[in-house]
This record gives sequence, structure tokens and C-alpha cells, in this order.
Amino acid sequence: MILEDRVRSAIATLNPTLTPAVIDEVLATVRRPESADVLAENWRIYRLLTTGVPVERRTTNGETRHDVAWLVDFDHQERNEFVAVNQYTVEGDQSTRRPGIVLFVNGLPLGIMELKVPGEERATSSERMPSRFQPCWRTTLCR
Repeated sequence: MILEDRVRSAIATLNPTLTPAVIDEVLATVRRPESADVLAENWRIYRLLTTGVPVERRTTNGETRHDVAWLVDFDHQERNEFVAVNQYTVEGDQSTRRPGIVLFVNGLPLGIMELKVPGEERATSSERMPSRFQPCWRTTLCR
């Protein structure tokens, strides 16, 4: 569950040499899980955030160049977009959850704050979070 337009915009802003087609590839890499294991998927997302997304692109003179597309600018925080969403609905195959606050950086959900009483049926916990939102649940961004 990402804010796709915001992610696309951030990729374009942080990586001005990338074409729209390469930006689409970067977005597809971020969206496409490589493992059903939540912990492995968390590490994959962490690596993409901290070391960038590997891309291959053609220069104007036709040469192939291997590059890295950045999702977050750690050196210039003002180039990132920070959004906090109250009561963001996350729909899964078998459940719908609504955490208190979801924190997005460049359209990527990087933090969740639950403001309901723990143990309440409405409270969101990692066990109750729909699977496609799991990578966000345990990701901690450090660099």
C-alpha cells in the first residue's frame, strides 16, 4: 500500500536523469514482493531505501548505463515529502484495518502509530495487519 503518485513524483525529483519508463521499472521493483516471508521482505525494502534501486538506462548517445535510483534523500531531507495520515484504511484479503496514524515518506509507508487501547478488537497489531502492509509494520529507517 503506497501512495503511488507521490512515490512516482519523488523518484522523478530525486533522479532527474531517469526516463518515465525507467521510473515505472523502479516503481514496479518497489511494489513487487520477492518473498512471502515478512522479515525477508522488510530487509528487501530496507535495502532499497538505504542503498537505492538498481536500474539500467540508456544515455542520449545510446550507451547502456547501470545506475541507482533513490527513493529517499538522506542528505537533504527538505527534498523529501513527509505525510501523516489519520485513520488510513488498509484492506487485505480477509481483513480491513485502520491504524491511528500512518507516516509516509515520499509516498512510502514507513511508520505506524496506533492510538487505540491495546487489546481492543479495533486496535491494529502486527498480527492483524493485512499482509500487503506488513513490510511497513516492522521497517525502521536508520542510516
